[in-house]
Amino acid sequence: MKFSEFEKKFREMEERLIAEGKMVPRGTFSKSKEHQPTDSDRITVGAIFMPPRRNREKVKQKWKAYRRKRLRKENTMTLNNSIFVIAPYWYEGTWVFDDDRVGLVKEPFGSGVSDVINYLVREIPDPQDGFRMFFSNNKYPGYNQSLHWRSTEYNGNRYQIDVDPQLSDWLCPALSHYFPEPPDNLYISAKPLIKVI
Repeated sequence: MKFSEFEKKFREMEERLIAEGKMVPRGTFSKSKEHQPTDSDRITVGAIFMPPRRNREKVKQKWKAYRRKRLRKENTMTLNNSIFVIAPYWYEGTWVFDDDRVGLVKEPFGSGVSDVINYLVREIPDPQDGFRMFFSNNKYPGYNQSLHWRSTEYNGNRYQIDVDPQLSDWLCPALSHYFPEPPDNLYISAKPLIKVI
């Protein structure tokens, strides 16, 4: 802020405080008690020119929202025709996956997903050592199953397989890293890992 701007703001502040009776004009100091401001009336110059205090929780929420948006943009993960691929594996009694692109490590899928994945990989040898899972919000050649969105629960989303055995699962909020909004349908397929000899 330039000094001239500071002077202008200071004069405006003085006029406002004088009008509110919280400050007496220069050179007219009075010792009368009726002119003495109480503690609640006193205002410091610093309080006027300092920026307002920020709510730490709101700042954290805004930062998280910005980070999610930035990750989606950087990884170009919101295209309608995208097919994503991850490599789930078995860890401490559940299916998890890593995705360095969005900062996920040993991320569990959610409740009921183990049954869906077990059904999906029933013909893949040794799937617990890892396999490739493809998924998209659009049909693509070779997809094995389609899941239909049922409801939103606990910041996650519940999906159900469209055909028998019509298994239902709850997908954790990590889905938001791939889709800005939960898609009405998810199309998935599973394939063995490609082993490099």
